[in-house]
Amino acid sequence: MTSHPQRGLSLFLTIPADGEPARTYNQSLEVIRLAEELGYETAWAAEAHFTLIGLPSALTFLAAASQTTTTIRLGTAVVPLTFDNPIRLAETAALVDALSGERLEFGVGKGNGGG
Repeated sequence: MTSHPQRGLSLFLTIPADGEPARTYNQSLEVIRLAEELGYETAWAAEAHFTLIGLPSALTFLAAASQTTTTIRLGTAVVPLTFDNPIRLAETAALVDALSGERLEFGVGKGNGGG
Protein backbone atom coordinates (compact mmCIF):
# COMPACT_ATOMS: atom_id res chain seq x y z
CA MET A 1 0.00 0.00 0.00
CA THR A 2 1.42 3.36 -1.00
CA SER A 3 0.92 6.28 1.31
CA HIS A 4 1.38 9.94 0.58
CA PRO A 5 2.28 12.70 2.98
CA GLN A 6 -0.71 14.61 4.22
CA ARG A 7 -0.90 18.18 2.96
CA GLY A 8 -1.91 20.50 5.76
CA LEU A 9 -2.09 24.22 6.33
CA SER A 10 -1.57 25.90 9.71
CA LEU A 11 -2.86 29.40 10.38
CA PHE A 12 -1.25 31.43 13.13
CA LEU A 13 -3.10 34.70 12.71
CA THR A 14 -1.92 37.84 14.40
CA ILE A 15 -3.94 40.78 15.60
CA PRO A 16 -4.09 43.16 12.61
CA ALA A 17 -1.99 46.27 13.15
CA ASP A 18 -4.37 48.30 10.98
CA GLY A 19 -7.34 47.70 13.29
CA GLU A 20 -9.35 45.81 10.65
CA PRO A 21 -9.76 42.26 11.99
CA ALA A 22 -12.70 41.45 9.67
CA ARG A 23 -10.43 41.93 6.64
CA THR A 24 -7.76 39.65 8.12
CA TYR A 25 -10.27 36.95 9.06
CA ASN A 26 -11.98 37.07 5.64
CA GLN A 27 -8.62 36.82 3.86
CA SER A 28 -7.73 33.83 6.03
CA LEU A 29 -11.04 32.14 5.21
CA GLU A 30 -10.23 32.64 1.54
CA VAL A 31 -6.80 31.03 2.09
CA ILE A 32 -8.52 27.93 3.52
CA ARG A 33 -10.92 27.81 0.57
CA LEU A 34 -8.00 28.06 -1.86
CA ALA A 35 -6.02 25.44 0.08
CA GLU A 36 -8.93 23.03 -0.32
CA GLU A 37 -9.06 23.80 -4.04
CA LEU A 38 -5.32 23.05 -4.30
CA GLY A 39 -5.76 19.66 -2.64
CA TYR A 40 -4.75 20.38 0.93
CA GLU A 41 -6.32 17.89 3.32
CA THR A 42 -6.29 19.84 6.58
CA ALA A 43 -6.33 23.42 7.84
CA TRP A 44 -5.42 24.22 11.44
CA ALA A 45 -6.20 27.39 13.38
CA ALA A 46 -4.40 28.30 16.60
CA GLU A 47 -6.23 29.80 19.54
CA ALA A 48 -4.45 31.98 22.05
CA HIS A 49 -5.23 34.53 24.72
CA PHE A 50 -3.11 37.36 26.12
CA THR A 51 -0.82 37.24 23.09
CA LEU A 52 -0.87 38.70 19.61
CA ILE A 53 -0.57 35.35 17.82
CA GLY A 54 -3.69 33.20 17.57
CA LEU A 55 -7.42 33.63 17.35
CA PRO A 56 -9.64 34.50 20.31
CA SER A 57 -11.95 31.64 19.24
CA ALA A 58 -10.62 29.04 16.82
CA LEU A 59 -13.92 27.13 16.83
CA THR A 60 -15.90 30.18 15.75
CA PHE A 61 -13.44 30.79 12.92
CA LEU A 62 -13.57 27.14 11.82
CA ALA A 63 -17.38 27.20 11.87
CA ALA A 64 -17.19 30.04 9.34
CA ALA A 65 -14.60 28.10 7.29
CA SER A 66 -16.90 25.08 7.25
CA GLN A 67 -19.50 27.06 5.35
CA THR A 68 -17.21 27.86 2.38
CA THR A 69 -15.46 24.46 2.13
CA THR A 70 -16.65 20.89 1.65
CA THR A 71 -13.76 18.43 2.00
CA ILE A 72 -10.81 19.95 3.88
CA ARG A 73 -10.62 18.83 7.52
CA LEU A 74 -10.62 21.73 9.98
CA GLY A 75 -8.55 21.55 13.14
CA THR A 76 -7.88 23.46 16.32
CA ALA A 77 -4.20 23.74 17.18
CA VAL A 78 -5.01 23.89 20.14
CA VAL A 79 -7.83 25.24 22.30
CA PRO A 80 -6.45 26.01 25.78
CA LEU A 81 -8.76 24.43 28.36
CA THR A 82 -7.85 26.99 31.01
CA PHE A 83 -10.28 29.59 29.69
CA ASP A 84 -13.44 27.56 28.94
CA ASN A 85 -16.13 25.61 30.69
CA PRO A 86 -15.56 22.02 29.49
CA ILE A 87 -19.25 21.33 28.83
CA ARG A 88 -19.71 24.53 26.82
CA LEU A 89 -16.51 23.81 24.89
CA ALA A 90 -17.58 20.23 24.08
CA GLU A 91 -21.00 21.42 22.92
CA THR A 92 -19.45 24.12 20.73
CA ALA A 93 -17.03 21.60 19.21
CA ALA A 94 -19.92 19.21 18.52
CA LEU A 95 -21.84 22.01 16.81
CA VAL A 96 -18.86 22.92 14.61
CA ASP A 97 -18.37 19.23 13.78
CA ALA A 98 -22.03 18.94 12.73
CA LEU A 99 -21.89 22.15 10.66
CA SER A 100 -18.75 20.96 8.90
CA GLY A 101 -20.10 17.54 8.01
CA GLU A 102 -17.93 15.82 10.65
CA ARG A 103 -14.68 17.41 9.45
CA LEU A 104 -13.51 18.86 12.79
CA GLU A 105 -10.16 17.78 14.24
CA PHE A 106 -10.48 18.96 17.84
CA GLY A 107 -7.23 19.57 19.68
CA VAL A 108 -7.12 20.82 23.26
CA GLY A 109 -4.31 21.61 25.68
CA LYS A 110 -3.80 22.72 29.28
CA GLY A 111 -3.09 26.34 28.40
CA ASN A 112 -0.61 28.67 26.76
CA GLY A 113 2.23 30.87 27.94
CA GLY A 114 -0.18 33.60 28.96
CA GLY A 115 -2.57 31.32 30.81
